[in-house]
Amino acid sequence: MPRTQRSREHDIQAISSRLIDVLEGQLSLSMADAARALGYANATTLHKVKRGSVLPDFSRVAAFADQQGRRTGQMPNLHYILTGQGVPMLPYRAPESDQVKFSIDDDIINQLSDSEPATKQALLILLRHGKASHRRQR
Repeated sequence: MPRTQRSREHDIQAISSRLIDVLEGQLSLSMADAARALGYANATTLHKVKRGSVLPDFSRVAAFADQQGRRTGQMPNLHYILTGQGVPMLPYRAPESDQVKFSIDDDIINQLSDSEPATKQALLILLRHGKASHRRQR
């Protein structure tokens, strides 16, 4: 059964309302600050979103949520904004690729800190040699 125009309008208004609630209510952003954070030139688009006449650019909302999470440890819940299910804000979890990078860095640091001084010196020489060799190949 096809969706009616009224149903689509209701969905747009509900999504818009939840986004504005997150931006203004949860994050205490003014419309101008929220527009800047989302990468809009001005607040005009967000005012249209607030009226429920348009949907925001969700790629901007997703990028903003990630930036907000990285900066504060809390991020807007995109699932909540789209569906109304769940809570408006979630704890930030770094993407798995970031977690793997940090995990490898931590492992290297831990291994190095437990190494003998001669091993550390040899590794330092190896790293310097590798860096110099890499520069010559460019």
